[in-house]
Amino acid sequence: MQWFATPKDAKEFFVGHVLAQAVMESTPLAPDEEYMLWFSAEDEEFNDELVARFEAERDAADYERRITGMLRRALERERGSDPDAQAMWEDGYDVLRHGDHYLVIVLKPVLRPGPGSRLRALLKRR
Repeated sequence: MQWFATPKDAKEFFVGHVLAQAVMESTPLAPDEEYMLWFSAEDEEFNDELVARFEAERDAADYERRITGMLRRALERERGSDPDAQAMWEDGYDVLRHGDHYLVIVLKPVLRPGPGSRLRALLKRR
């Protein structure tokens, strides 16, 4: 089943999950951090000022780890209440990965974990 017709639909879904998770964890995002979730190099009009501020003030790797963690926890929570959650998230990722969207960078470790990640997850539970 296809849940998302456009990249904008998929972005709204994922950004909504990140923002909700940030509120639940009492870690709201700064405007430039939220903007980066929407960023795409394909956009003709993007806010140079916010991107420059983000690059100057943030450690991108730390930001990406933080957002990936929020997405991972949001998916785990959603899987518990919606049997279609994984398929819906996969569909959204597939729609976005065909473009140049920054959101794909933080989604990939959640939906396409690399080798060894399952082992790390098992070890964390011990």
